[in-house]
Amino acid sequence: MKSTQTLEYEYLLIGDLRDLLSERDDEGVRQWLQAVIDEIVSCFPGEMEAYEEDGGYLHEVLEACPWCDAKVQELRHAKVMLQDRMIDLRERLVSAEGIQPIAAWLQKELGEWIEQFTTHRRAEAELVHESLIRDYGCN
Repeated sequence: MKSTQTLEYEYLLIGDLRDLLSERDDEGVRQWLQAVIDEIVSCFPGEMEAYEEDGGYLHEVLEACPWCDAKVQELRHAKVMLQDRMIDLRERLVSAEGIQPIAAWLQKELGEWIEQFTTHRRAEAELVHESLIRDYGCN
């Protein structure tokens, strides 16, 4: 299971991203967006490595509820897709000739990514919660 500190860090980064998206479109904002996006992208491999060291992605769910394997695999795939999408957004930001031409598109795409990320984290937490309830027999 993810540490509270890691989750707090992720939400701080997401908060920074939201704040930056509300700023006016200039090169200073672009540099900060890129820095925050770089940090978010750098978190993904470390997170997956931590899961592998801890027994695998959502292993505690699978131990308590082996029949949840399809849901766990679906969430794992969604996590990879979130990572890939953020990498694509970063590449588009870096390769753009200034922030102005892509500002509206970037704001829309990052806003959607944040929503998907938040929904994904919620789904992970709900599945972990459900498995704990089942594991401890608290139906």
